[in-house]
Amino acid sequence: MQKATEYLKKYTAVNPGDADPYVAVGDLSFRAGRLDEAVASYSEALKIKPDYGAGEWIAYIRAVKGEYPEALRSIDDLIDKAPGVGIRMRGLWWRAFYNHVAGSRDLAMNEVDRAIEGWKSVNDYGASVCKMIKAWFCYDRGEYDKGRRLIQEYFDFNKNYDPRAIQINTTLLENYLALLDVKQGRVESARQRLDKAGLLMTQGANDRPSWAVQGIQLVKIVQAEILLAEGKAGEAIAVMEKEFVLTSPGMNPPELLQHNMPLEQDVLARAYQKLGNLDKAIEGYRQLLTYDPASQDRRIRIPVYHYRLGRLYEEKGLKDKAAEQYRLFLDLWKDADPNLPEPADAKNRLAGLRSSF
Repeated sequence: MQKATEYLKKYTAVNPGDADPYVAVGDLSFRAGRLDEAVASYSEALKIKPDYGAGEWIAYIRAVKGEYPEALRSIDDLIDKAPGVGIRMRGLWWRAFYNHVAGSRDLAMNEVDRAIEGWKSVNDYGASVCKMIKAWFCYDRGEYDKGRRLIQEYFDFNKNYDPRAIQINTTLLENYLALLDVKQGRVESARQRLDKAGLLMTQGANDRPSWAVQGIQLVKIVQAEILLAEGKAGEAIAVMEKEFVLTSPGMNPPELLQHNMPLEQDVLARAYQKLGNLDKAIEGYRQLLTYDPASQDRRIRIPVYHYRLGRLYEEKGLKDKAAEQYRLFLDLWKDADPNLPEPADAKNRLAGLRSSF
């Protein structure tokens, strides 16, 4: 990585008017975990070519750091300066994604629908990716039948668009449907789908190696969720601590999205909480909320984890720490949909903590 960076920097020196090497240095810095260096290099590329599209990666890095207002500003700038419909619609799917994470879920649905319509004038692949994103939105919103339909439409398109990756894409489909089954209490069906997904992953691993790695990560999350639903919290913990291996994704936007799906990957913390081990549950959430440059974790920080961490601190009697987490959560979710229960509960708990100080 270091040697590659040295040569890319030499490339920028002899091509001062070229944005490409700055983007390449940014990509490499991101993969190496040096987020601030990556942002600086992408910013240099934008100085040379404002419509390059590097704002997409700057926004993602802001989300990795939990800076959602900044991420949305970068995406808005990308959309404003986009040289064509494709980049503009890609910006719109990212804006929908970040708004969903930040609790503005009705707005996110409207934006992803606009992106689907916009992609139809460019290519069907972009519209397909948007349907996959929308399916995950439905999963978080509890709109399970709609989610099933959308993920099936995504798969039906991709099995013809990219037949070599049919086993990998079928794995995505089965894992998604397994998670829906867990949500709906169909644990036996979920386990059958998990077995099918694991077999397909083994058979198709050589077709798309980077996708296969991410597919294996998803399989382990699904396995842990099933075990937790079966009341086997200890076994779920063993899977996540001994078998789950997180690998840094490539810079392809769909890969970055898949790296974050499902959005809430806190099954380990919830399993510890189920066993009554609050200290380990707290540790789990703190790790999910803290970026570690030495790790392969390039997932975005999830604001709702602050709320869940606050509740754990409150249960432990750590009022100051609980209040801090509730404030962080409410700030990040200040524009959240009014029907979501977490902000109201966080406000009530924070008020209760203030009155007890």
